[in-house]
Amino acid sequence: LKKAIDVKPHYIPAFYHLGNSYLKKREFAKAIDSYNEVVRIDSTYARAYYKLAQVYYIIKQYNLAWANVYKAKELGFKISEKFIQKLRNSSKEP
Repeated sequence: LKKAIDVKPHYIPAFYHLGNSYLKKREFAKAIDSYNEVVRIDSTYARAYYKLAQVYYIIKQYNLAWANVYKAKELGFKISEKFIQKLRNSSKEP
């Protein structure tokens, strides 16, 4: 994936999948960086906001999780009710 990014530095799928890979390896700061790069390139890429919400939930940064949930929803991404409930159980919705 990093080679794909070197060749095409604005190739969103490479950054998105790199974020997924970091998330799987629990390298949360790197996952956040990768997903943020996706939304820097394309601020309408709703799925990346959802993934950011998931990472922020895992690291207990609930306000940032909520902010990214709202952004993903605003862009039309359907957030799973299960995730919303987990987030509500962990923090008060702003």
